[in-house]
Amino acid sequence: MATEKQLAANRTNARMSTGPRTEDGKARSRHNALKHGLTAEQVVIPGEDPAVYAAFRARLVDEIAPQSMLEEDLTDRLTTTLWR
Repeated sequence: MATEKQLAANRTNARMSTGPRTEDGKARSRHNALKHGLTAEQVVIPGEDPAVYAAFRARLVDEIAPQSMLEEDLTDRLTTTLWR
């Protein structure tokens, strides 16, 4: 069991370690554990070229030629799955 002195020190330390406070710091820390992007919120992760993804997507849309909203949605899902 911790002593009162240890508990007080732990509480003091906990108040100082609250993580990033600025929007810039929060944006940077959002990618701390990013390794492969498989479960990332964004399809194009830092280090990848958005233009290459756009060209990849355009080629798939041209090849599949979706005719309905459902086909467009499935094409988008396929594009993100294949990209990741």
